[in-house]
Amino acid sequence: MTLTVQELWVKRHQINETKMFDVVIKDNELGENQVIMKIESFGFSANNITYASMGEKMRYWGFFPAEGEWGKVPVWGYGVVTASNHPDVPVGEKYFGYFPMATHLLITADKVTDYGLRDSSSWRVSNSPVYDNYVRCATDISYQADQEAWDLNFRPLYMTSFILDDYLSEVVSKDVDDVVFTSASSKTAYGTAFLMKTLKEERGMNVNVVGLTSASNVEFVESLGCFDQVCSYDDLSPLSADKYSWLVDFAGSPSLLNRFDQYSNNFKRLVKVGATDWQDQKESKTELNEALAQELFFAPSHVAKRREEWGVDRFNKAYAKAWLSFAKHVKPLLKVNDVDGIGQVDALYQGFLAGDVDVSAVNFVKIA
Repeated sequence: MTLTVQELWVKRHQINETKMFDVVIKDNELGENQVIMKIESFGFSANNITYASMGEKMRYWGFFPAEGEWGKVPVWGYGVVTASNHPDVPVGEKYFGYFPMATHLLITADKVTDYGLRDSSSWRVSNSPVYDNYVRCATDISYQADQEAWDLNFRPLYMTSFILDDYLSEVVSKDVDDVVFTSASSKTAYGTAFLMKTLKEERGMNVNVVGLTSASNVEFVESLGCFDQVCSYDDLSPLSADKYSWLVDFAGSPSLLNRFDQYSNNFKRLVKVGATDWQDQKESKTELNEALAQELFFAPSHVAKRREEWGVDRFNKAYAKAWLSFAKHVKPLLKVNDVDGIGQVDALYQGFLAGDVDVSAVNFVKIA
């Protein structure tokens, strides 16, 4: 039998150009240990725009290679096994992990345990082993069927928030006045800010946690209560130009970085996390103070470091505590936006590229 897989492909160097592509798989001729998963659902947020805009630099295109100049943007989703040539991966098992925007995924199951498996397909070029693992839902103590929309949108993102906050708590010195987050309406940004604001007194920090966002999103970001102060990109005047400032950048907008650098007399460090403003990256170049300290934050390497230092059990408990606190705070403030079918995904993706986004929504894509 043949299976026609629908996939949304994105042009790697012009990420607003897309096409739906059909791939044919013979599901009765699987290679050794190969497994087909039907993708049931996935989340979608500004984080996925970062995957696309930083696809070359951070090697996100390597997970699910496409032909020629095309790529497949990764998403976090749930998949159910529909065909298997692995003795320990039965049809019907459900997994959480990294998928393309598609209806199905062919993997090579490896290191199979009661708790999950790893995709060791030869064509999969990973930038971190974290992204190659699939968690088995039947033994995942955190899995709840009625919470899938929240888990798909926050579970992977909040891990970045958790580990970024942990990192900042170590490296932000006591004399820093402002830690400023761009793209403050993004889930990873306000997740990090929530932890920093909540825990700063306990940590003996006197830092002001600031969110920068578009003027249309200021009211929403303020309503989240995750920041001490919220300003629009268009008006930085509420910020003191003389305060010792760090910028945690999720937008990746050269013009915004240039403007902040010119405004602030004491801008000392730039931590690059994301790149949601893909268009400005194409149109502008950064012209920052040469003395400015800059770094690129890559969450998986910091997760691995902490797990080794703390042990997996301590790490998981610390993350769970942080997640439960944040979830209790933020869930009443957000709503779920259901997106039905692979055919609706391109419109959702293009909306994010154009900035036409309901920042109060959690996007839950259900594949028919």
